[in-house]
Amino acid sequence: MEYNIREMEAKMTIFYSKSTGLITMGMTGIADFNIFIEQANDYKMIWDFIVLDKDEYVLYNYKNFTIENGEIKLKKDNVPEYPVSNN
Repeated sequence: MEYNIREMEAKMTIFYSKSTGLITMGMTGIADFNIFIEQANDYKMIWDFIVLDKDEYVLYNYKNFTIENGEIKLKKDNVPEYPVSNN
């Protein structure tokens, strides 16, 4: 499948562990296992990936997130326990 530049700029691909949901890498654009060339089949056994709308915060802080049931979620231990302002 081919994508245009706007689609590539608006998306990100997140690779994560199938067993733990921990994110192993993220990149801008739309990708699949073909980027890993010779290792693609090996990675397919232990990783999965999802394509999401681009979010630079997630890309630069991916260790703070996990994938659960195909959704990206902030790890609970990375949420500070402070009161939330109404402003």
